[in-house]
Amino acid sequence: MAKNQPPKWDLRDFYKNTNDSQIQKDQKLIKKLASDFIKKYKGKINSPKLTPDLLLSSLKDIERLDETLYILQNYAYYLHAQDSKDSKIGQFYQQIEEFGNKSTSELLWFLLEWQKLDNKHAQKLLKGPLLSTYKHFLSHARAFTPFRVSEAEEIILTKKSMAGSQAFIRLYDETSSQERFALGKQRLTMSQLSPILKSHPSRSTRKQASEVLTQVLKKHSHFYTFTLNNLLLDKKINDEIRGYDYPQQATFLSYEM
Repeated sequence: MAKNQPPKWDLRDFYKNTNDSQIQKDQKLIKKLASDFIKKYKGKINSPKLTPDLLLSSLKDIERLDETLYILQNYAYYLHAQDSKDSKIGQFYQQIEEFGNKSTSELLWFLLEWQKLDNKHAQKLLKGPLLSTYKHFLSHARAFTPFRVSEAEEIILTKKSMAGSQAFIRLYDETSSQERFALGKQRLTMSQLSPILKSHPSRSTRKQASEVLTQVLKKHSHFYTFTLNNLLLDKKINDEIRGYDYPQQATFLSYEM
């Protein structure tokens, strides 16, 4: 990576470029996998008839879908991260984000059904050897059961996030990635300054980096404060809807604390 330049990654292991025909093929595959998944499993997970074999089959099927979507979304994300000023890349990134949000929304019922499954039946399934690979994932998912809402409400929360928290995060990323920090003779990006702040062996250099960071961000303090406050408000509203008792509860559950 050249000095003082934004990061450049070789993303050809994902796709050749944004016009790669494989992108559309993967989107079509994801749509088909989602459609087949719904037809095959919806209504059969939250059921006393659920067997280890059926649950294992569903997990393997959704894993394939998630892996394909993960590659697609990561390609768009890293492409945008290395050039957030390019409008065509920005448009591509937005399109993939919307596609991913729609795909995710269509499959929210799967975990909801598993979380609503009778606890005795769920524990019996988890004790068997067939699901040992997925046992931790399945057990951890049920920890969030008290804080889930209906499928329709989950879909609303997921879709609204595109114009809420996700939009503010993207705006923050695009803005902060364009900031430049003068450290000595260098003009550094945020990503280049961060490791200096955290682990540079010279205390005076770390202090100087901290002062430079403060000076630059202070110029746009209204923007950064407004963005942070809106993200906090968005989380507060979501926590209230889900019934969390305190702000850190969802995070502690995620970290299994």
